[in-house]
Amino acid sequence: MLRDRPLSAPWAPRIAAIAVLSLAWIACSDGTYAKSDEGADAGPHAATDDASEPAEGDAGKSANLDAGSKDGAVSDGGQKDSTPGSLSDASTSYLVFITHDALRGAFALGAASTFAEPDAICQREGSVANPGKKFVAFLTAATQGSGAARLGSTPGPWKLANGTLIFPDITSIEQPPVAPINPKGIGGQDVWTGGLGKTGYGDCNGWTSYDNKDIGAVGDPRTSAPWRYSYNAGCYSLRTFYCFEVNP
Repeated sequence: MLRDRPLSAPWAPRIAAIAVLSLAWIACSDGTYAKSDEGADAGPHAATDDASEPAEGDAGKSANLDAGSKDGAVSDGGQKDSTPGSLSDASTSYLVFITHDALRGAFALGAASTFAEPDAICQREGSVANPGKKFVAFLTAATQGSGAARLGSTPGPWKLANGTLIFPDITSIEQPPVAPINPKGIGGQDVWTGGLGKTGYGDCNGWTSYDNKDIGAVGDPRTSAPWRYSYNAGCYSLRTFYCFEVNP
């Protein structure tokens, strides 16, 4: 049978040549594919690794939350209806607003002064649209009297950035505002105030306590009557606060 017949000598060189060519083709193909695979791995895999890492914004958000648990300041979304803008009659009126950043009740812990941290936030946020103006937090502690004392000799009136009159003069600060400071309740968060600066109103132990067993007085900016004192909240909670423009 044909399959049992030995190959004749003339076919041997041809078979050897074909074998050499086949091996060369395989080697080239492997090299090409290996190079191509290497390039494919380097590209898509690198992009996937990068995409799996937290974005810079996410890292910043986490850092802010961590900072909040330490020194209190985090962004809460803010009461955007009363966040600082600039008054059209800034030469004769003063701005009042609610902060965008929130603090826990221990903002005075380790600070240079009781209200250093909230004052700094008021100044930073208020100065964005009102450079050169001075802003202070409307807060009090049982040992420091009424928050109105922090306004000094500033006569008023105080208005929202949209021109809504809130307090016509300094004497009216002890009374309910003419209009709510945050009428639409945007953000849905009440504010730290310290109440009326009297014994019985919470101030988180002089604004040094993170313990929810301690309490801080909270005002409701969505209405007029309880704007300074609505209820007491645990000191670990995050709250925004009022800022008033004052004379330098």
